[in-house]
Amino acid sequence: RASARDGVNEADSAPSSLMTRRALATTFSALATAVTMCPAPARAANPFEALGAARRATNARFLMGPVALSRARLTNLRRDVVDYADVDALEKKIAEATLDCLQPRGILDSYSKVKDVCTLSILARSATDGPASFNDPSSAESIDVYAALDAARASYTALEDVLLPTLTDDASARDNAKIDAAFDASDDALKAFASALLACFRFADADARAIVDAVPGAFVAR
Repeated sequence: RASARDGVNEADSAPSSLMTRRALATTFSALATAVTMCPAPARAANPFEALGAARRATNARFLMGPVALSRARLTNLRRDVVDYADVDALEKKIAEATLDCLQPRGILDSYSKVKDVCTLSILARSATDGPASFNDPSSAESIDVYAALDAARASYTALEDVLLPTLTDDASARDNAKIDAAFDASDDALKAFASALLACFRFADADARAIVDAVPGAFVAR
């Protein structure tokens, strides 16, 4: 498995996954220079500060979207997992739900040799190395978000290890409690990752709450 530092739209094929990665890269590049044209608050002392705050909020909301997507896909996978009858179909759905953060397969395997294809890793890097936000590698924010990233990827691996054997096991012997626990662990890890990602922006409490309210799928219990 690749380490955390190595290195939203339904993806139904490896080429579309590559398009998603390229779209993320293009958007992150744009974030470095784009200015969100929002009216400055009437009482703002410095309009440039208001514009900067609006841009940071936009960046934060953008980064939370893929986390919410992964949680939604995991919820759907949990509901439909009994419908998959072969390993290839299940592996494809697991890869989609985990945003290519497990061992890349097919065309993504080659692409991953030169580019990071794990969406969560791309988000963490953008929140620490820019352009979405900047944090020193030794800061608590950087350390926490990469620890949360490692935990999320480990939970994905554990989930895959639990799910794949269900295709060959007798259905009556399936450990549903173990499967549910693995899904719960991944969901909890994603919520923790979203919180660590948000902390990288160092928002005041009210501003952080606004991000949670804007993208509840990344944070709220299901």
